[in-house]
Amino acid sequence: METDRGCGSNKGISDVPITLTIYSPDGPFSLLFILVCHVFIVNNLLYFFLVLNLTLVDLPGMARVAVGDQPENIEEQIRTLILTYIKKPNCLILAVSAANADLVTSDALRLAQDVDCSGERTIGVLTKLDMMGTGQNARDILENRVIPLSRGYIGVKSRSQNDIDTNVDMATAAMAEDTFFQTAYPDLAHRHGSKYLQQYLSRELGKHIRDTLPQLRQRISDQLTEVSMKLETSVDEMDEHGARMLLATLCSEFKEKFQSKIFGISLDVIYSAPSLIDNVSEDVNDVFNITFPSDIDHILFLEDELRVEIRRAIKETQGIELDVFPDKAFRRVIRQELAKFLAPSLKCAESVNEILGIVVRDCSKVMYKFPNLKGLSVSKVLEQMMDLKKILKERIIDYKNVEASHVNVLHKDFIDMTEEFKRLGGDIVKEDDTQDSQGNSFRKSDAISLRDDIKNNYLSVANSRGDVSLLESKDLKVEVVLQSVQCYIEILKENFKHTVPQLVIYHLIMKVYDFLKVLYVVVMQSGSLEIMAPDPMELIKTQDLKKIEEASRQALKVINEISFQI
Repeated sequence: METDRGCGSNKGISDVPITLTIYSPDGPFSLLFILVCHVFIVNNLLYFFLVLNLTLVDLPGMARVAVGDQPENIEEQIRTLILTYIKKPNCLILAVSAANADLVTSDALRLAQDVDCSGERTIGVLTKLDMMGTGQNARDILENRVIPLSRGYIGVKSRSQNDIDTNVDMATAAMAEDTFFQTAYPDLAHRHGSKYLQQYLSRELGKHIRDTLPQLRQRISDQLTEVSMKLETSVDEMDEHGARMLLATLCSEFKEKFQSKIFGISLDVIYSAPSLIDNVSEDVNDVFNITFPSDIDHILFLEDELRVEIRRAIKETQGIELDVFPDKAFRRVIRQELAKFLAPSLKCAESVNEILGIVVRDCSKVMYKFPNLKGLSVSKVLEQMMDLKKILKERIIDYKNVEASHVNVLHKDFIDMTEEFKRLGGDIVKEDDTQDSQGNSFRKSDAISLRDDIKNNYLSVANSRGDVSLLESKDLKVEVVLQSVQCYIEILKENFKHTVPQLVIYHLIMKVYDFLKVLYVVVMQSGSLEIMAPDPMELIKTQDLKKIEEASRQALKVINEISFQI
């Protein structure tokens, strides 16, 4: 009935086992008998496997041609099914072959050799000894001389189909089997027959259990330890107090993971660290030390455009009094050029903000078992980052305005650069003669000399040349201002490279970290403890782990009891 239910009534096949559990009244463990039934069994070949958990599996023989409802690849399916069981290293293989057929063609032995080359796990069983032709016997096989196996062969004489049809009982069949062996193989009768096979299998099973029990105990112990560790971090139903405690723990882990990824060191020393940039993550560090400086260095300050701006500035800032050095024009041009620093600075802030967004989402994985909490936490942190980015943008603009509010011509680097330009003037500008708009001839190095008026010596330089008209030359003034602007722009580049990362770190990175410190409070104010509802799949995993843990404990208990009985 069970076979028909699983396979149909027309020689169908199924790999779903029919399981029968037999409990022993004399032992602490049960014998699990799994019968994999198929209607079509070729040549009555049966394969039995005794494994450590006392499971007996009855598998079908090989089928070559599909009949009835069997699939076209019946042979491949049965082979796969058999190998699934016999390839396990802790099972014993009963390779059943018929004595009235050539042993070398035995499918049972061939499949057994595929997975047990040494024959250590294979026990040969020889059937139909009474059906061999006149003058033939199976002595060579029974004495293990044809296809040797480490465990040898055991011959049996089962009931014939006629015996079954005439209701010959098992006791009568056993007596007939014993008589057969005493007559046909008198010298071998003591180690053949169904009764001997039963005793042999019991003895070998006990030996097999003794040999493999320590390893099995160790594997189950390791599994129990692993499952117990997983249960420590698994989620389960919890009361309000437990939910609050777990929420606080997860928020703390979120913050610590962020700290580890961004700073990589204890935050107790962050604020006092001499160089905070060295402590941020590699991606942020690349933005600060590679990408942003490169963007600053690639800002275009074209000389021709600067000259146009300088001329316009001189014209619009010069009153009725002539200036030796057009200081107002110089400062005005500097303030105009400062606007070019804004775009790369804001890009730097945006790049770091994007990196932090990725880091925040990654850190939120500590809450993966609580999807509602994870979603709310990430949402709140990203909202805070949006607000912080707006503030950071304002601070960067403020810094640009701060630089514009005071153009420090007495900056040490500015003075040193003007001296260097004067000393290396030929390397910076061409030493060709130039005429100003009034036809006065001068060299561009004269402009470099006159620029030293920034250090209060422009008049002395001009007088030393004995040509006061130089001081009135508009083109000369443009060159003087141009070189001064270029010097000061170099100072601004260094200032921005240094200050903008500091602004990003303080107003964005550190503020995000400060927000994570109070994430628990923010989450509690934003919703009820319902957000601590775990993922249903995680609850299922927890229940499965509990079952595995209990089963492992019971298995160890059974193994320990068995150890005293074998």
